[in-house]
Formats: sequence, C-alpha cells, structure tokens
Amino acid sequence: MKKLPTALQRRIDEVNEFISRANNLDLLPGGFCESTHYCYVDLEPIVIKNQFVYFTNKRDSPYNFITPKRERLNVNNEEDLDGIKYYLKVIRRTLKSNLD
Repeated sequence: MKKLPTALQRRIDEVNEFISRANNLDLLPGGFCESTHYCYVDLEPIVIKNQFVYFTNKRDSPYNFITPKRERLNVNNEEDLDGIKYYLKVIRRTLKSNLD
C-alpha cells in the first residue's frame, strides 16, 4: 500500500480550505470546468481514508462536475491518481475564480 504523496496532501488541504470558504458563504460555485457545458462544484470537504480519496457532492444534480453522488479513487492505481490530480486542479481553479 502506497502512502499519499505530500504534495497531493497539501493540494487536498488547500482545496478543502476553498470548499469550506464557499460553504460558509452559501456560494454555489460554477464554471465551464474544462468543458463546453456549465457545471457546478458543490462539494463536501474531501475525505482521505487509508489509500482512498472521496469526493462527495452536497446535492445530487446532473450538472455537478463530479457526476456520481460520491466518487472514490484509489491512490495506488495510477489511473485513479491521475484522476485525483485532475479533479483537484479543476476544482481549485473553479473555486478560486468564484471566490476572488
């Protein structure tokens, strides 16, 4: 079992800070999220349990960036690790542009 890289842990902490700021402001952040369709980043704070990273939507909507209600990705799987990095990049960019 591989440990979560420190840089990824820092990025998750940074994104969780943005998520808590958006939730405190009752903001529904949205953007194009590297797509042609407008989507919302309406998330609970990101949770790490063992080697799994959980992305959970606050509300179930077809317009959410993360389509299933809850997405579980494994750090040990290279494909999932790339997915985690991609999700964090898009979520961070969307939240930052909506909070500034």
